[in-house]
Amino acid sequence: MSLDRTELKILRNTGSNKEREYAKKIQPVRDQGNYLLCSILLGNVLVNSTFTILLDGLTSGLIAVVCSTIAIVIFGEITPQAICSRHGLAVGAKTIYVTKMVMIVTFPLAYPTSKILDYLLGEEIGNVYNRERLKELVKVTTGINDLDKNEVNIISGALELRKKTVTDVMTHIDDAFMIPLDATLDFETVSEIMKTGYSRIPVYDGDRKNIVTLLYIKDLAFVDPDDNTPLRTLCEFYQNPVHFVFEDVTLDVMFNQFKDGTFGHLAFVHRVNDEGDGDPFYETIGLVTLEDVIEELIQAEIVDETDVFVDNRTKVRRNRYKKQDFTVFAERREHQTIHISPQLALATFQYLSTSVDAFRNDIISEAILRRLLNQNIIFNIKCKGKEKDDPSLFLYQQSKPADYFVLILEGRVEVKAGKENLLFEGGPFTYFGTQAFAPVAFADTSSQQGSLQSLNLENSKVRQTFIPDYSVRALADVTYIAIKRNLYLTAKKATLLEKTRKSGTSFAVDFDAEVEKLMLSERKNIDKLDIEDEDGEYENEESGQNYQNNDENTGNLRNYYSSETTLSESHTPRNSS
Repeated sequence: MSLDRTELKILRNTGSNKEREYAKKIQPVRDQGNYLLCSILLGNVLVNSTFTILLDGLTSGLIAVVCSTIAIVIFGEITPQAICSRHGLAVGAKTIYVTKMVMIVTFPLAYPTSKILDYLLGEEIGNVYNRERLKELVKVTTGINDLDKNEVNIISGALELRKKTVTDVMTHIDDAFMIPLDATLDFETVSEIMKTGYSRIPVYDGDRKNIVTLLYIKDLAFVDPDDNTPLRTLCEFYQNPVHFVFEDVTLDVMFNQFKDGTFGHLAFVHRVNDEGDGDPFYETIGLVTLEDVIEELIQAEIVDETDVFVDNRTKVRRNRYKKQDFTVFAERREHQTIHISPQLALATFQYLSTSVDAFRNDIISEAILRRLLNQNIIFNIKCKGKEKDDPSLFLYQQSKPADYFVLILEGRVEVKAGKENLLFEGGPFTYFGTQAFAPVAFADTSSQQGSLQSLNLENSKVRQTFIPDYSVRALADVTYIAIKRNLYLTAKKATLLEKTRKSGTSFAVDFDAEVEKLMLSERKNIDKLDIEDEDGEYENEESGQNYQNNDENTGNLRNYYSSETTLSESHTPRNSS
């Protein structure tokens, strides 16, 4: 009788092989609850009475009572119940025939009594757990069962799903990232969308609470930011539907709607605003996503690779996540003579930092590289109306010294290399002249490599001359960047100073003094430049090298050196910051 009917059904379906076999034998007898109860009690009373009468015939009345009581308690109650409380399933299955025999013997009296009980009390029902009891059962048996903490949380979350509404998990409409319908999909707007990390962007018309459609990130796959496509045009083409739900919708209903897939995985929550004297109206108060519902189901936050925040409601940012900010490449630089598109600026930054060893992150930091690319280092070569051997078409000439690095951004160039004059062509993102950045050979470089002292010493020595064994000539209009050695060394110094300040390492001079010294050094380099002579050439007094002034190149050596000073000044920290 201690074996519950519900428990027997569970064991019959989920127990081990022996448990299933035992439960299968016991369940037909246990289902006749009142009949089994009457049979067991009648048999128990019959045995106890008979035992007492037998002892009374063998001994006196008092001794018979005492002995029968002790024997029945020890051998008829305590011992059997202690054993069966732990092994009741096995004992019940192996003594099932004894139980059936007792039921047959007591049938004339037990069966009619059981029917009366069935009529008065109803049929016996096993233990049934409601939602609260089932959740508490899982919690209180956590240390005994084989469930871990995550499984217990998931079970608890599933049981509570019907009790919570969308207002409990939604993101408030004021905290949601949206874009207006009249926006233009230029580089700045697309960069801002990418920086948020969201895959679905609400679009509003006029008021933020007037949501008219959704913009999916995948809708931007065929949009060129250079075209400045109106957002309204894109939304009218895709016509992504917007799904609204009321604030009292429970999460189990919301989950079924999301699972169906008819309305997507994002819905806006609105309520009836009947405040004031006017007519009631629907007011959008927030948005809820499938991820919000699943997080409540598993009782944990889901953080994917694009998430900026751990939780949209608490606005807890991810510490280990650093989202690239592409908007910096869209800023217009007043001191730049030639401007390129933000996309090309971004591609240049990524290419230099990943594909050119001289600009790796451990040599030139990302922040300094961005500042470097914002200098006046972009140049054009126009080929129209010029002869093939026009000197202004050459970026490098064979056997002529050069101290700058060149990266082709647009156009085509012809390269003639070696004594054999081997010819080949190069296109965008072909680079030349990394040898110009090679350090000067010192007597002891092991102790000086990668330090401010080595860079200062390298800058103070006579510049190492790079003499190319090839010529590079523009075949069509070319846009390129040219970075002089002085500007590159300035960027390396700025990176080392930046790392030094972050690591807390102290030098004999402080940070501001070191930057001021670096700026002073670059100003001296500018002072050493001669003014443009009548032949259109500049003479660098430090190296004694002559450089041709290209009439089409809007930047010249003075622009190079002035850009170096700009970089140094932009790196100088302000006392008030």
